[in-house]
Amino acid sequence: MNLLFAGSGTVTLEVGGSGNELLGGTGADAFGATGNGNALFAGTAGATMTVSGNGNELFGGCGTDLMFVSGGSGNRLQGWSGADTLEAIGGGNTLTGGRGPDSLIAFNNLNILFAGSGTASLEVSGNGDVLLGGSGVDAFGASGNGNALQAGTAAAQMT
Repeated sequence: MNLLFAGSGTVTLEVGGSGNELLGGTGADAFGATGNGNALFAGTAGATMTVSGNGNELFGGCGTDLMFVSGGSGNRLQGWSGADTLEAIGGGNTLTGGRGPDSLIAFNNLNILFAGSGTASLEVSGNGDVLLGGSGVDAFGASGNGNALQAGTAAAQMT
């Protein structure tokens, strides 16, 4: 297990293996991790986080963050206060928007997308996905079979 902290300025952090923690700093940081059970935390500026594996957790920060996971399942992506983009390729992932205008996109089956409190766009391509609206005005898009879409407390557009 490694613990890496970005500090000030724009920093790139990359690790392989399992159980690593990467912490963003004050710059627009870039994170990369391959393996399982890694945790990535964005800092105060926009971060780009890319992960391949299972059971990883990515947390947005104050800036506009881009979070991308591929090739695994059981990953959790959590937006925060910026205009975040959360994208997952693989089944069984959970994406949760934050307080900003967020975009949540998932490919494959059995993903769960929560809109959060900001305005969100939730899109899936696969079967058995669950899309849940939040307190903002949300837009839903789903292709595939057996997907469940539930509006939140504000108006929603579903296609």
